Amino acid sequence: FRIVVAADDTLASHNAVAFAIDLSKRIQNSVLQVIHAVGLNPPGTSLLYVIVFNYDSKRSLDRTSNIEIQKDGQATERSLRQILPEGTEFILKEAYEPVQNIISEFINENPPDMVVIGSSNRTGLER
Repeated sequence: FRIVVAADDTLASHNAVAFAIDLSKRIQNSVLQVIHAVGLNPPGTSLLYVIVFNYDSKRSLDRTSNIEIQKDGQATERSLRQILPEGTEFILKEAYEPVQNIISEFINENPPDMVVIGSSNRTGLER
């Protein structure tokens, strides 16, 4: 029985992870996977900034922006790994698309038996 929980570093996600951990302990032979999706800015999306602020390198700006996004993703990974029991598979997926698409693609490629989601992180829903 494969359980996938989509998580970030919000209270709602931590609650979802805790629920999934508890569920995986109750179901024999279950496998728990935690996925954290990171949506990167597509290269070339900051042209307005380049024009308005006379910035030299559009490529450099995108890279800097994505480096910050990736650092946040790595910080979230560290935070989540601290609460995960041994044997939990942690998956960090990065792509130049919205987070919800990354998660949907992951789930559709290899459908799990159950998906646990704490929040879409689009509405600020806490529970």
